[in-house]
Amino acid sequence: MSNIFAFFAWWLLTSVIGLAAWPLASKLFDRLPDKGYAFSKTLGLLVTGYLVWGLGSFGFLQLNPGGTVIAVLIMLAGSLYLLRGELPAKVAWLKEKQGYLLAVELVFFLTFALWTYVRALNPEITATEKPMELAFINAILRSPTMPPQDPWLSGYAISYYYFGYIIVAMLTQFSGVGGAVGFNLALSLTFGLICVNAYGILYNLIAITKQDTAAKVGRYLFPLLAPLFIMLGNLGGPLEVMHQRGIGSDAFWTWTDIPNLDQPAIQGQAQWEPARYLWWWQSSRVIHDTTLTGERSGLSPIDEFPMFSFVLGDLHPHVMTLPYALLAIGLALQLFLRKSDPEEDPHREINLTTALDKDLIGRVLGYGLILGALSFLNTWDFPIYMFVVAAGATVGALINTGWTWRTLLNGVFLGFLIVVVGVILYLPFYLTFSSQAGGLMPNAVYSTRVHQFIIMFGPIAIPTIFWLVWLAFNNRKEIEWRPALVFGPGLLVLLAGLATLISVLVMRDVWPDAAGMRGSISAGMDMTPGSGWGSAVLRRRLVEQPGIAPLLASLLLLIGGLLRTAKLPFSKHPSKGVTIRPASFVLLLALTGGLLMIGPEFVYLRDFFGARMNTIFKFYYQAWLLWAIVAAYGSWYLLSQVRTVARYVYLPVVLSMIIAGLFYPVLATYTKTNGLQGTYRPRDAVSDDFVPTLNGMAHMQNDCNPGYRAPCLDERIAIEWINANLADGVIVEAVGGSYTQYARISAHTGLQAVIGWPGHEGQWRGSYDLFGEREGRVKTLYETTDWNEAVTILNEYSVDYVYVGQLEREDFTGASLEKFEANLTPIYQNGVVTIYQWTPEADNAS
Repeated sequence: MSNIFAFFAWWLLTSVIGLAAWPLASKLFDRLPDKGYAFSKTLGLLVTGYLVWGLGSFGFLQLNPGGTVIAVLIMLAGSLYLLRGELPAKVAWLKEKQGYLLAVELVFFLTFALWTYVRALNPEITATEKPMELAFINAILRSPTMPPQDPWLSGYAISYYYFGYIIVAMLTQFSGVGGAVGFNLALSLTFGLICVNAYGILYNLIAITKQDTAAKVGRYLFPLLAPLFIMLGNLGGPLEVMHQRGIGSDAFWTWTDIPNLDQPAIQGQAQWEPARYLWWWQSSRVIHDTTLTGERSGLSPIDEFPMFSFVLGDLHPHVMTLPYALLAIGLALQLFLRKSDPEEDPHREINLTTALDKDLIGRVLGYGLILGALSFLNTWDFPIYMFVVAAGATVGALINTGWTWRTLLNGVFLGFLIVVVGVILYLPFYLTFSSQAGGLMPNAVYSTRVHQFIIMFGPIAIPTIFWLVWLAFNNRKEIEWRPALVFGPGLLVLLAGLATLISVLVMRDVWPDAAGMRGSISAGMDMTPGSGWGSAVLRRRLVEQPGIAPLLASLLLLIGGLLRTAKLPFSKHPSKGVTIRPASFVLLLALTGGLLMIGPEFVYLRDFFGARMNTIFKFYYQAWLLWAIVAAYGSWYLLSQVRTVARYVYLPVVLSMIIAGLFYPVLATYTKTNGLQGTYRPRDAVSDDFVPTLNGMAHMQNDCNPGYRAPCLDERIAIEWINANLADGVIVEAVGGSYTQYARISAHTGLQAVIGWPGHEGQWRGSYDLFGEREGRVKTLYETTDWNEAVTILNEYSVDYVYVGQLEREDFTGASLEKFEANLTPIYQNGVVTIYQWTPEADNAS
């Protein structure tokens, strides 16, 4: 299948699913000006994927084209039911909004096509966790029933948040492309869905704020700011260019404390493209923790942002969940508007006396379906957006009723109800899911330094902070500042002191599970009684290196003060003409992002890493999404609705931040795609031209020479044979560490390996108890010359196929591999690859 045909197949399929889902979206998002149209594709994929998975979990559907068609028809039937009596009105609305509909479709098509082209220039599914992600897709393609088999632990189902891979596999199978092509199309589709959903959110916010701009072209152009800000890079991009061109003193680069930038640049100073190998990777590691002695922590934070993920090409859950996170933000806006309508009873939907209302039940089921999916997509994000949705409904109601305990409790009840429904709807997932998370850990030592925070978030943080300060200045008479001036510093001292106190209690074995927590807390320092560790930590956190906590605490208190102005009359500030209602919702997004940023300053989620590395990664990633929307809305408002000097001060600020933020996506994409030429050249090509391809296996075309440990041409041919001829089964292949070339056959075929990457399985399942012996047993299988011992291992893990390829021949001697040739019949063989089939009957026959 050609690249173009594959792209259009996915575009058409997604568009049809979105069209079938729009009546459902228009019901769930009826208060939004666009009636949920921008979200319909994402909602349609979610509902279709849920039906395939949910009904498949009970044996009613299978993951195949027929099952997908049935799921779409079920969704369509529900949509038609909702349309009863409303069809003429819906058709009239579509005709009235055809300009907006065209804009939405263009945004989706062009962004999907853009990143499909980029992926065709850089399609390799190698390195990082891409093999793992491909393994999940291929395993699900081989698992017609649910739950899907774990490709890297035979005999078990996947224990991970895999809903995104269900949706990818569904589209891959229906369109007829293989997993290696579906991987790249899924990444591009995610890019397009993020852009169109963000566009829809900002369009709705603008339409709510400024009701008289419906016919203006700017109404369709300004919403592009939302996907633009989301897809900007951090300030690592311009810093890399400065470093390459010799701009900045040695003292400056030492002060930034970013690895590799304190070394001399490569190839002179004249070029704009950084020449250092993998320079684009460094932007995801610009924050570095230091111990009390000033040394770098061994596990410094991961600080990825969306554009880095797309340049890298990882189809990881934290990337795939972004369109659905934006869908949840849209849902929060819907509830915010519904509750802030003075004609709407703010207690009707969440009052216990109306719990059996038919309309309420349908809506709560929809809310639970959307938010519950986030846990199945990327569990970290479920509580984040549950908070956004519940808080959105609460703040909207507070605008209507004023600040009352009843309104707050009803918001809590709504959140609780959605959580319960979301868990019930996705119960089969929870029954097979185990996690490495082990509660919260105090962070008494590490803090993010302000300059590294600005390097990380500058392009979206500076516009956000500018808008917040401007909004506070314009509402300064309504904000009560004195409690904030007292509460802010007191809160910082309290949090720092509490983290230090818990740490001391842990080191003195007073805190529960102190032994398991001790190594993570001490940061390599002496914490024995009398060492002065506690006072040293407090001095560092409050005086020497307070980090970003004072800045963020000030912003959070500022936002809190602004949110209290939500009790003002519904749309306009009486004297300033400042729109309060939509600004309150945007402030809520800013508040949530700020909480995600300040949280890891004092606590982190306990996991296998024993550091705040992963917590920073997951929290900052979603904070980027939230603050990007805030920056986009603030930019629109300051540039189009303000006529004071603030507008002219802000214009160069935002332009400089956008330009600085574009350095990374432009230059990193240019580098990653070999100067936009592409990275794949067929080995039998008659010219030196590179050829675009979406096949993630295309790079596997080198000869299988001794010493070459990457998948080679013979192995690619063998993989293609397996995918065409072997229906299912357990395969044994050589085992090695994570992020290596090991487990490549199970990754590219979806056949269950006895064991794949042991380190990752340990993370997914929370321990190694289930499979701790497997790696050693597989090694013994290949090493032993005793056939009876080999038979025992083959039977122990119900092995169907034994794979001997490049890595197996590199890792094990010919003598140990000869036992397979002597006792088994090959079912496939080429230059370096031999695949043997094993059955106990075959052994008896021999």
